[in-house]
Amino acid sequence: MQQGRRTNDRRRRVLYSAHQAENESTSAASRRAAEKLREARCPQMAYGSRVHQRIRGRWFSLVPIRLRSMLLVTGSIFLLATILCSGHYAAVTWAPLSTRPMIARPLRLDRPDSFGSWCMVAMLSVTAGIALMTYQLRRYRNDDFGGHYRLWRIVILASVLASVNVLASLVDWTGAIIDAGFGKRVALAGSDWVRLVVTFGGAVLALRMIAELWHCRTALALMATSCILFVIPEAVQWNILKVESAGDWTLATTAPMLGCTTLLIAMLTYLRMLYREVKQVEDVSMMDRLQQFKTNLFLSHSNEEETSSTPSDGTVAEVKTKRRWWQRNKADHRVNPETEQDGSPTPTQQNGNAKRDTKKKNK
Repeated sequence: MQQGRRTNDRRRRVLYSAHQAENESTSAASRRAAEKLREARCPQMAYGSRVHQRIRGRWFSLVPIRLRSMLLVTGSIFLLATILCSGHYAAVTWAPLSTRPMIARPLRLDRPDSFGSWCMVAMLSVTAGIALMTYQLRRYRNDDFGGHYRLWRIVILASVLASVNVLASLVDWTGAIIDAGFGKRVALAGSDWVRLVVTFGGAVLALRMIAELWHCRTALALMATSCILFVIPEAVQWNILKVESAGDWTLATTAPMLGCTTLLIAMLTYLRMLYREVKQVEDVSMMDRLQQFKTNLFLSHSNEEETSSTPSDGTVAEVKTKRRWWQRNKADHRVNPETEQDGSPTPTQQNGNAKRDTKKKNK
């Protein structure tokens, strides 16, 4: 009985508040507050209603939604990185290129005036743009009570600074400023202090990004791979890893290029997942797609076998009516039983009747 009273009281309060809202003059701020309260009463909504205003931008139309387009973009980026790394290795080990430094110079990834450096700057700039788009979607998630979306502001800033560092070497430049201002130290130079701070800060940011990308396993694996690739040149710089062969030197010099590539694809994969969640597009895994392909292939084979084993009515009729040449001659001389039943004369009877009529006329 008390439960029924509670529901009736709630209905009265809702009707009264709706009646008061209709009579009062509403403003834009009050409407926004009412929408926020209405969204708070709907916990099943993953994102707020304001996120749909963001996805109307033109840049979100470039996000690859289909798996085919995503694989095409990923393959193109990896192919470009592979070509640049192969050219870098050939510029050092292949004699026709290594003996011509002016031709080999743009192919070497360890120089700032090369094709690889320009591609790294472009990749990091695109990564900053993808992080900005991710931030615009991530900030409207309803279950983010701790405000972890603010992490993407730091990611945007770090991507921009990394792209400038590839072109102008900000670490060495800042270290030179420290040495000029405080004097040179015996233990560590200014650039080493800056590199140490950047290494620890990058490690903390990498752990936070791994925690952020935990729900997207593909992006998580790519992010972990990019962190490992970025650690390799730093380990060589601190003499943790020793370069003793051409293969080790190639790995140490191509690791930043491969790290930028995997980082870009990881950020794009996570943005694609968020965009599909906002658009409420059902995500089908690769195992489900493979299982669906197998079932469709099995059904097509079974249908082909059924059609081949059971011929159609037209083919059966053609087989029944088909006769050999000796059967056709016999059939032509036979009398049609339908004409006999109807009482109409056969062709032979018509010829005999015509002869009798001509004889009577002659007589």
